[in-house]
Amino acid sequence: MNKKRSTVILVVIGVFLLISLFCSVPLLFKIYDRASLWPNFYGALMGVILTAVTTVVLLLGQTSSEEEKERNTKVFEEKIIVYKDFLKMFCKIVEDGKIDGPNKIQLQFQLSYIAMHTKSPHIKQISEQVKDIVLKINTEKTGNYMPQLFTIIQSFREELYGKQSELSLQDKQNIDLAIQNFSTIMMTQEEKEEYIRCHNC
Repeated sequence: MNKKRSTVILVVIGVFLLISLFCSVPLLFKIYDRASLWPNFYGALMGVILTAVTTVVLLLGQTSSEEEKERNTKVFEEKIIVYKDFLKMFCKIVEDGKIDGPNKIQLQFQLSYIAMHTKSPHIKQISEQVKDIVLKINTEKTGNYMPQLFTIIQSFREELYGKQSELSLQDKQNIDLAIQNFSTIMMTQEEKEEYIRCHNC
């Protein structure tokens, strides 16, 4: 306690000496006379106070924007992890060809993680596509899930990169063409031959 008190006394004495030195130097070197010393001192003091206030405001704004940027970066990284984990887990369910007890629980939790980081229109869109894929799993031996997967991925893109990632008409046409191209992988030999015959006509 005595050490703290002596430190405060030393600081007060130091400030007093600095103020005395600041006021006496202009008088000793005849920079100012006594009549103009106080207005100049007051003007300098106001300049220092305004500079300090401006600096504090700028630093607070910069700190706030840096904290916001850091938080957004962490959320972005978390979204990527959640979305990738969902796709991996859902791929495993599709590969297994069934949704049993553990898979159902895992799917529900993965969708809830997505909901934590996703706006409601995209949650609705993703859930509709998941439903379509699950119905295909139950009714088809091999299924083409590309349209549903591309729709899910587009929802993820918009969540990650914002509105600028919305698809233009050209983008939509390119995706439709990509889906058609990928769909040929799922065709049986007869379907491929029919596809080739139709496109050569």
